[in-house]
Amino acid sequence: MDFISTYIASLNYPWFTWVSSLIANDFLYVFFIIILFLLSVKYMKKWRELTITILISLILFTSLKYIVKEPRPCAQLNAKLSCPSSYSFPSGHSSIINAFLFPSLYDSSAFIVAPLSLIIMFSRVYIGVHTFYDVAGGFIVAFISFLLSSFLVKRFWPKEIERKIVSLLPKFIRPIH
Repeated sequence: MDFISTYIASLNYPWFTWVSSLIANDFLYVFFIIILFLLSVKYMKKWRELTITILISLILFTSLKYIVKEPRPCAQLNAKLSCPSSYSFPSGHSSIINAFLFPSLYDSSAFIVAPLSLIIMFSRVYIGVHTFYDVAGGFIVAFISFLLSSFLVKRFWPKEIERKIVSLLPKFIRPIH
């Protein structure tokens, strides 16, 4: 086991364990991601890239989990919560929150998303369900997904399709830029 993961997992702060348990709760995490997505579509300049980055990240991290089949480090890191049954590499939580991070770097929302990204990645190692390499792998998956989505949007996203998609959205989440 790597030193960084062992050290982070050895820390014990009850308040952060509680925060990490909220992040680990799939229902709450999905709810949080949906809210963040709706806000991002409305306010973020790169909302198209965000949408495609999330979809590509989901496909990549899910595929990689079943290709690599890395077991969870829960036993070695003395996990603070129950160990998920899915594979460890790459971290899905890290992939998805960082799918928000890269498009947010183009506007002021990065000041919100960057700290959230660090907290979520740290929490996954802290509770002992991922190693540093798992969350770094999720970060890289999101980065590659963003590069690919940026290319796809520039190459294949005509303005008339964008207008049609935006017209289908409820007014409260339509982009304002």
